[in-house]
Amino acid sequence: MADTIFKMKVGDTRPYLRVTITDQDGSAVDITDATIKFYMVTDDNDRTVTVDEGTVTLVTPASGIAEYRWNAEDTATAGNYLGEFVVTLSDATIFTIPNDDSLKIQIKEDYD
Repeated sequence: MADTIFKMKVGDTRPYLRVTITDQDGSAVDITDATIKFYMVTDDNDRTVTVDEGTVTLVTPASGIAEYRWNAEDTATAGNYLGEFVVTLSDATIFTIPNDDSLKIQIKEDYD
């Protein structure tokens, strides 16, 4: 997941950023009753926070599928960003997806 660049245009609120939460073996984690937050920072030395504790929607919890639904403010500025999901399961254990890198997100200028 971390090698893929998620691309969209300035001001867009779709497509949603959908992920499947998996364990270390690649099996889907049941995220029923989990709390998941999305974080995004600029991909520069400043690492300016642009999304802080964005609420994530559980799409198909038993299959580990969740998505972040963008606000127009999230995508207001063109640039390269890094993102991650922080998952708190019902048993209070916490882990970060991806745990080996960051999601690469590119917001491109819209010319209309």
